[in-house]
Order: sequence, then C-alpha cells, then structure tokens
Amino acid sequence: MNRAPIVRFMDKIYFIVGVLLLISTTYMLGRYPNHLYYKYHVIVVGSLIVIRLVNYKIKRWHYYLFDFCYFANSLIMYFLMFDPKND
Repeated sequence: MNRAPIVRFMDKIYFIVGVLLLISTTYMLGRYPNHLYYKYHVIVVGSLIVIRLVNYKIKRWHYYLFDFCYFANSLIMYFLMFDPKND
C-alpha cells in the first residue's frame, strides 16, 4: 500500500498522444473551422475506431463497439463524408 502504482511505458505514450490530439484538434478547429476541420475529424476518428476495432477483436471485446458512442461517431463520419448538406 505504501508503494506508488506502476506506470507502464505504453500509458505514458497514450497520454502524450492524447495531449497531442487535443492540441492539434483545438488548432484545427480554431484555424480552419469551416473546411479542413471536418476532413481532419473524419481521418482522426476513423483511424481511432479502426485501431480500437483491431485491439478489441484481439481481446474478444468487439461487442463493446455496439455502444451508442461508436454508433454516433460513425453516423457523424457518414454525414460529414457523404451527406454534408443534410440538416
């Protein structure tokens, strides 16, 4: 109980990548709010979902991807790519 918890190397990498994604998303949203941000969002979220799909498939947790958050993000990506003028 007196020892510090173990912080793995991959946890440090995930933290750094998360902070860099937060900074880059904020920059893209502030600098290019109307035309490049949507393409950036589709690329980032699409790649994160694919990485999560592969990781969950290996661990046999792939049914967690039927959660509402993944469905909503996939729906947002669909509308941004194929039907951006639909209100």
